This record gives sequence, structure tokens and C-alpha cells, in this order.
Amino acid sequence: MDDILDGWDALAKAAPQLSSYKLIVDAAKADAPLSSLSDYDLVYLGMAGAFLPKAATTKAITEYLAQGKPLFVEALDDGAKDSSQAFLKKLKQSPKKLGKNTTLLNTPFLFNAPPEGFAGNQVEKANQTLFSTAAYSLGWSGHTKSGSLSRADIRSAHEWGINLIYHCLNSDQQ
Repeated sequence: MDDILDGWDALAKAAPQLSSYKLIVDAAKADAPLSSLSDYDLVYLGMAGAFLPKAATTKAITEYLAQGKPLFVEALDDGAKDSSQAFLKKLKQSPKKLGKNTTLLNTPFLFNAPPEGFAGNQVEKANQTLFSTAAYSLGWSGHTKSGSLSRADIRSAHEWGINLIYHCLNSDQQ
């Protein structure tokens, strides 16, 4: 979990230089109470390994989504892919591949395709939910499976992170 937080902290530091966003990273462990999710503009779930969410977690996220708020889910490793898909199905979110004209690729920064994250570049969308298996949150701190990123690659990763945030917070306009 520390690696994920390091990535979000790195993106939070870069965000004011790249955008008008001020990111406040508030980490919670899997067993934390979920009663105040409605206080958040965006909820991020980084999943690792196979998991089975508690009924209370599913209920809290369902209620959060019912408010029209965005959710960003990342399967951080191969073990979490199937569990994440099953969890999204429980939430009535069926992610599909992105279209070529999505604002995710061109607002505010232009990309011709999703860039490589820590583990690939797959991003899908369902309603107000983004689902990724690229582990972008791990890449924002400058790391990939093959080692460290160059400064230009880190900047690109941060710009992509801003696109992800923009897309989540403006999903009602897309």
C-alpha cells in the first residue's frame, strides 16, 4: 500500500504545476469504516491479489455511485483482475474499452493512446467508473516493472494522471 500512496503523493505534488487541481490524498485500509464516502469527490480503489469485498463495502460504494460520483479502480496485479471485474459487476459497472475520441486521451493533455503504466496500459470505462490494470498509481512515483522511468516519462505519467482525474471529475459532461 505504501507504493500506491507514494504514487498518489507524487501526483498530488505535480498536480498544481500541471493543472488547477489540488489533490488531497486520504488513505484508508481495507477494513476502514466507509460511512463518509459521500464526502469525497473521487474514490480510488487499488486492488492487489484475489479478494472478496465485504457486503458493507459493496453497499457503501453502491451508495456512493448512486450519487453520481466517480470511482477509479485499479487491479494492481494479475491476481486482482478477475476479483476486480467481479466486484465491478456487483456494482453494476461493466467496463468497456475506450473510444478513440474520449476526453481521457485529449483533455487537458494530448495522448494518442493510454501510456504505459507500471503494468501495461489498459483502461476501460463504465458509467462513472474507470477501470485499469496498468497500475498507473505505482508509475506516478517513477517506477515500472522494468526499473525506473526517465524524467520525461515521469512527467508524461503525471500528465496522464491529471487526464485521469479530469475525466473522473467531469464524467457527467462526456
